[in-house]
Amino acid sequence: MPLLDDVVATLVCRNVRQYEGGDHLIFIGEIEHYRYSGAEPLVFHAGQYRIAAAHPGLAQ
Repeated sequence: MPLLDDVVATLVCRNVRQYEGGDHLIFIGEIEHYRYSGAEPLVFHAGQYRIAAAHPGLAQ
């Protein structure tokens, strides 16, 4: 199975179930393997890329 290089995380899933959702298909998957690089995640929100960070008001 081809996987992307240089990504923060990879999830390999098997299809457990699928549902029709209007003009979409909704897939429910079971994670069989994951890989996490330890890098900081990048988020695209409100038309911009942002760095995810812990909220200062939350307890550690």
